[in-house]
Amino acid sequence: MLTKFSVPEELFGPLSLQALERDEYVRRTEGYLPCAHVAFVDEIFKASSSILNTLLGMLHERAFDNGRGATRVPLVCLVAASNELPEAEELEALYDRFLVRRRVEPMSREGMTSLLGSGSGAPPSQPARMEALLSREDFEETRERALRGCSLPPSVVDILSDLREHLVREKEPPVFVSDRRMLKAADLLRVAAYADGRARVAELDCLLLADLLWHAPEDRPEIATWLLERVCRREEDARARFLLRGVVRRACVAERAEKGDPDLAQDVQSLVRIAEERLADVMRLQQEGATLLQDHLWISRDDAQRAATALAPRVASGLEEARRYLKDVVTLQVLVESGASTGAISSMAPELWNDFIRNADAADVKSLGTRPRPAKAGGRIARG
Repeated sequence: MLTKFSVPEELFGPLSLQALERDEYVRRTEGYLPCAHVAFVDEIFKASSSILNTLLGMLHERAFDNGRGATRVPLVCLVAASNELPEAEELEALYDRFLVRRRVEPMSREGMTSLLGSGSGAPPSQPARMEALLSREDFEETRERALRGCSLPPSVVDILSDLREHLVREKEPPVFVSDRRMLKAADLLRVAAYADGRARVAELDCLLLADLLWHAPEDRPEIATWLLERVCRREEDARARFLLRGVVRRACVAERAEKGDPDLAQDVQSLVRIAEERLADVMRLQQEGATLLQDHLWISRDDAQRAATALAPRVASGLEEARRYLKDVVTLQVLVESGASTGAISSMAPELWNDFIRNADAADVKSLGTRPRPAKAGGRIARG
């Protein structure tokens, strides 16, 4: 545990007396942080500036200045804990180096009861020494293979970019995510997907970003909710409906145009493709949610269960909307290809017609012979 009185010798090793006799400033690092593969540092932000600056160099460059030159350190992972977040600006660089951030809540009543009931009163036994299953070379090779062979699809890139923009524009105060952190987050997604046996990052992997991009712990729930909504692509439903409304308007007014609308049929066909792709995406998400989250190596069982529970109603709603949208678009396609009149559209596709009337400009509505009813009739629209 570090305090403001901690000295560098506690982490990096004592000075070599023999080296001092040779007028050299060298530490004996055996058994200390510069020789560790995995390390834990408690209350890291309470340390002195000299310790923090050295830690920053080790995390950034994986090197330790010892004597006349820098030596490579075998550090694979540094875990740190703190009861407080850094407030000083000079600590932001070090704080940014910790890619994965988790808030540890106090134990629940059930957890504490289980912990207290498991003790026998006997002193803890010496833990058995375990051999490492993976070497540093294994970690490095896995990372290289993941970055080289696991793709980051455009949809995932969009999620990363949009989330970063959302944190700056919508959060108060804004949460700024550094370029370095974004690149490291993308690398982690690749490694997570590769370690899970896949050659492509799935959109559900982006749920990991909830533990990567927050600055204060209270940001995490909002980021997690945003990711769930984005993975379900509910904003695309609104955009698709907007496109459909515009095409319905063109179909309704084309009858009164001198030359009609020569591009209408082609644009309706484009909407059909959009609707089919959207339905396929939601069905794939439904399948991935049932399999990928259940066995994901990087998402704990409790987190996966919470995500699946939150995801299920959103996916169900999205699936219903995707099917309804495809039905509406195919109905419109049949009407347009058959040269149906405005009256036929209003009778055979009443939902599309009503949506068009509610959202159309007054000039378009008037040209079709419709007029608003008096206010006492509830503001409904009637055919004139």
